[in-house]
Amino acid sequence: GRKQRYLCKDCNKRFIEDVVKNIKGNSEFVVKTLDLYFKGNSYRAIQDHFKQVYDFKIDSSTLYRWVIRYCKIMITYTEKLHPRVSRTWHTDEQMIKVRGMERWCWNTVDRETKFLLANQVTSAKYIKDARRHFRKAKEVAGFKPKFIITDGLSAYKKAAMKEFLTWRIPK
Repeated sequence: GRKQRYLCKDCNKRFIEDVVKNIKGNSEFVVKTLDLYFKGNSYRAIQDHFKQVYDFKIDSSTLYRWVIRYCKIMITYTEKLHPRVSRTWHTDEQMIKVRGMERWCWNTVDRETKFLLANQVTSAKYIKDARRHFRKAKEVAGFKPKFIITDGLSAYKKAAMKEFLTWRIPK
């Protein structure tokens, strides 16, 4: 849990260069915690990992607080980013089970960057659901697509016509 201290050659002052601010422990442990958490490990599994690999004992509640704290920071940072996506999008839906009930997961991905433009879960596959999904993708991208590649669901065609087509932009 030690931090690297540096000495300035010009003024002979000591300083700590740290990615993670205002934390007692090692910032590498915070980054490793986030990495293991997003790979699907539980807090207890992460705690066990630190004990076995680094011989470092840490409480799982501390790991939980780190994840909550730094996820908020990551969310505010990523919300400011604007993706540079192409004008060709791939859209598809798939059936998933949520608590034993059938739901539909809609995804729209940019063809070139593979950036996830929109994702939503609905209880049906109606035109209004597809239209809401396209609206989300359009907000993230900041423009209308030139091409949308789908699996041929009829709701896509009707929703795309209502959401993207105008008298200026024909079919």
